[in-house]
Amino acid sequence: MREPVIDLEAAAAKREASNPGKPVLVPMLRADPDLNLTALPEERENRPAPSVLQNEPLLNLTAMPAQPPVLPGRSWQPPVLGSLAVIFGIAALFKATLLLAPLALVFALLAALFRQFSWAAIGGISGLAALGTSPWFWAIIGMTWLVDAIAGYFGFGGWYSSFF
Repeated sequence: MREPVIDLEAAAAKREASNPGKPVLVPMLRADPDLNLTALPEERENRPAPSVLQNEPLLNLTAMPAQPPVLPGRSWQPPVLGSLAVIFGIAALFKATLLLAPLALVFALLAALFRQFSWAAIGGISGLAALGTSPWFWAIIGMTWLVDAIAGYFGFGGWYSSFF
């Protein structure tokens, strides 16, 4: 790195117009002889050879063919199942809850099986929230309870207990 040098002759020549007794110092940079293209060849050749440390690796400047990039063992796969769970779950909050919320829950389960846990959690929670806030879902649940209660009143309530 070059160090700044104060050129005293140039500083003595310049003075402030308001205070001529006070000199103005002008910082300058020393010229690097390697970059000084106007210097005479003798001035450039007087420099010592650059020092090289022992066992320092030297760069090979010969042209070599480019090597193909090293690919990881498993390539990245986009979370398709998880993103479908999120899309269906959020869409079920607004439209077609009885169709989209179960789809969101199924895709959330599949996404969890394929280790897309964060996507599965978002899709599953939004699907459950859509079902939980749907009046049609609760009407169907209430109707099944009502049918079961009426069938039990007339003696038909135990016909499905053998399946479980």
